[in-house]
Amino acid sequence: MAAQAQQSRYHANHVQTTDRVPSEQPLPEVLYIMGTGRSGTTILEILLANNPGFAGVGEVKHIFRDGFIADHVCSCGKPTSGCELWSEVLRRTAWSRQDCARLGDTVQDLESHQHFPLIWANLGAKQAREQYSLAARDLFRSVAAVRQCRVVVDSSKFAGRALLLSQALPERIKVLCITRSAAGLLKAFAKKNEGEQRPKGALAASAYYLYVLLCMRLVKWRLKERCFSIRFEDLNSNPDAVLAAVESWGGYSLGVARARIAASEAFDVGHIVTGNRLRKKGKVNFEPSTSALRRKADNVLAEILAPILETYRRVLGF
Repeated sequence: MAAQAQQSRYHANHVQTTDRVPSEQPLPEVLYIMGTGRSGTTILEILLANNPGFAGVGEVKHIFRDGFIADHVCSCGKPTSGCELWSEVLRRTAWSRQDCARLGDTVQDLESHQHFPLIWANLGAKQAREQYSLAARDLFRSVAAVRQCRVVVDSSKFAGRALLLSQALPERIKVLCITRSAAGLLKAFAKKNEGEQRPKGALAASAYYLYVLLCMRLVKWRLKERCFSIRFEDLNSNPDAVLAAVESWGGYSLGVARARIAASEAFDVGHIVTGNRLRKKGKVNFEPSTSALRRKADNVLAEILAPILETYRRVLGF
């Protein structure tokens, strides 16, 4: 009966703030990684999540669609339904398949890039937002309980999600914003990829870059000291300095990750269902390199657009 009562909280026509089941599990801190596609969000999450007290969940905005519904393989090598983390999260939340379908639709609708102006203006269906907030709290509570962590790292990227989570988890969220050079992003989007984020032409990638960076700038302005910016090129060339800056900003202890990088040791990928393809490797190495600083665009149009976009990035303060 208790499980049925919990499930009913997520039914689209029966969401009530007074009907929430209280939880003894405190809300963890959520460290949200915001960025564009192909900007290094997944590797940044892996570096952070390999420190004591941290747990990474990948692009968890897709967990309902890719994990609980489609049962995609987790980075641990097991289907979501058999993963030691996600199977237990689903058991604790008691979400039915119908609940997951509804929640997946709600998340995709609310967080979409085109809906960012509505999120910014705090407009939209109140009921859907209540449903979203309740699900987010239950999800992160469950992850923290299973992994016994105090910080959950979510690398879902979307600027709108950063604002929505700041409303759902007031005082429990920090946002780490990572940007990549325009030339590097244009080159990355030109690569063929049949898996996650599809390739984009130079014009489409440029329009995406302009819009998403503006959204991220607005998030940073609103969240103020709760949002901290880093650059992919800096992380790639001097990860120790970048992680030290993140430590200072967030009050974290990232010594394990810094030591592993210095010793060229591998990092565990963890339990990521959706994210960059490197999650499928199980373990990854992070070798500092300056190659990202010298990256050039692949074609004439991209070479023309890259410096313009890079100026725009600097003007926005990234």
